[in-house]
Amino acid sequence: MTIINKLQFQLSKIKRILDLEKTRREYTYDYFISDNECKFLDIFELQNYLSETPIHNTVFLRGINELCCSIMDVYNDDFRKLTIKTIKTKSTILSQIGYGIDSFDFHAFLVTENNITSFKSIKRKEFFVQKCVFKERNILWIADRCSKILNSITAAYPESFKNQSKSKNDKIFAWFEVGVLFASGEMDILIEKHKSNATRIAKERFGENWSKYRPYISDSIGNITNGDKNIFSRNNRLLKIEKYCLENDIPITEYFSKQIKPK
Repeated sequence: MTIINKLQFQLSKIKRILDLEKTRREYTYDYFISDNECKFLDIFELQNYLSETPIHNTVFLRGINELCCSIMDVYNDDFRKLTIKTIKTKSTILSQIGYGIDSFDFHAFLVTENNITSFKSIKRKEFFVQKCVFKERNILWIADRCSKILNSITAAYPESFKNQSKSKNDKIFAWFEVGVLFASGEMDILIEKHKSNATRIAKERFGENWSKYRPYISDSIGNITNGDKNIFSRNNRLLKIEKYCLENDIPITEYFSKQIKPK
């Protein structure tokens, strides 16, 4: 099975899961993935394949791009309105092996060349965590991987896919996610709660990926620097955030609106 076929299969699996979670009005953040036999969303194999294999019919690449865009859309647009399920506190059941699992609200995958086995029941997930070697991923990692796949395909075939990934990728950047929090007023609540401590804000809102977001939060609080990490210092970014909020019925604070300069 080529990397193109593997990506098509793996992305389709994720897409089905996300569509189901949308109907249930809640989504699972954490993914435990055992992929020793066959790597999951292997960007490096894709890049090697694209550099070494001429592709005259790009229909399959287009299918991968569409799946990536769809997954990114669900993450960026739909999941903001849903209940999130995460692994929170330590478990008496599994504490002896070092995993802090209280709720079994995570996806567990065993990835092979031709299949992805899902471990769904609590008993099966206990077995998975105890017996399988796995990586701890999450939906943000998957969305970011989709962004990298889009970039790789676009770079290899720019005439066929130019501009397809640009607007999607904006939403994956840390500045965008932090900017939406400022625009909606959610950041104001976090600033008051944590007394402007950017590290605490980032850890509460973004979990294990907090360090990626902290500089944007820190530099944007008070809007007193002109550095690249201050989201208010780049009007083109503010316009993209404003457009996103308007398209998704997200209220924009008066302060944020006043920072935007007319085109």
